[in-house]
Amino acid sequence: MTMQARGTMAALLGALALALPAAAAETLAVRDARILATVPGQRVAAAYLTMESPVAARVVAAASDAAASVSFHRMSMDGEVMRMRRVDELELTAGRALRLVPGGVHLMFTGLSQPLHPGGTVALRLTVREPGGASRVVTVTLPVVDWRHGSGHE
Repeated sequence: MTMQARGTMAALLGALALALPAAAAETLAVRDARILATVPGQRVAAAYLTMESPVAARVVAAASDAAASVSFHRMSMDGEVMRMRRVDELELTAGRALRLVPGGVHLMFTGLSQPLHPGGTVALRLTVREPGGASRVVTVTLPVVDWRHGSGHE
C-alpha cells in the first residue's frame, strides 16, 4: 500500500469513527415486539412493542408489506363501550420508554394480505422524525404470537 493510500485509508477510518457515535445516538431501541396471530378470514391484527430513543423524536408513520395499512390507535373504555381512536403520531421523550400495549396505544394492521400464524414474523417499518426534521426508517421484526399468550394480559 502506498503512503497516499494509507493516508486516505486513515482519513476514512477516522471519519467513520467520528460518525459512529452520532449514528449510534440516533438508534431507536425496540423491545417486547409482537403481533397477534389471526384466524381465517380475519383482516386486522394488533401489534405491541416498547420503543426508546436517546433523543427526542416522533414516530410519524408505520408500514408493512403484510397489510394495506398500519396505524396507531388508542383504546379507551367509556363505561361499557370500547372506543378506538386513530393517533397521527407518537411522541418519544429522550431516554424514556414508550410502551404500546393492549388497552392503550397500539398498532393496528388493516387489510392483511394473509393470515398470521404463531411462529411466523412480520416486518414493520417505522418512520422516525427528529426535532431538526431529519427522518429515518427503522425496520422491526414482529414475531407472530398466539393471541391467548401474547396480548400482554398475562
